[in-house]
Amino acid sequence: MKPSLEFANIVKDSVEKGLSVLGESPKQAIFFYLENKYNLPKEKIADETDLFVQAIEKIFGLGAEFLKALILKTLYEKVGLTFEPSEHPEIAFTSSLEKARETFDTNNQVSMIDSAAAL
Repeated sequence: MKPSLEFANIVKDSVEKGLSVLGESPKQAIFFYLENKYNLPKEKIADETDLFVQAIEKIFGLGAEFLKALILKTLYEKVGLTFEPSEHPEIAFTSSLEKARETFDTNNQVSMIDSAAAL
């Protein structure tokens, strides 16, 4: 299922924040590399998580686990979940992102129902 535009923006923002630990110039260089080498603009990361993980792991090797954890921690906070890295020794980025998307979608449906009931 394709993520909503709103969720895709949350993923993009979470990736930007996670990569920011490297500094602004390296972050921009990574986005440039992702777009030019993998045809993966940052706006499409939520649609192509497997490709994003492949690219990040190729660039950073084992260091990619740290970056993926930072990205997921930010993403989970934005959707109201708690990320416990100890529960994810080998972070399954795609499945964790899917869990965040499901929570986001559920929260949005509840919010829409509450708004409709208030009318």
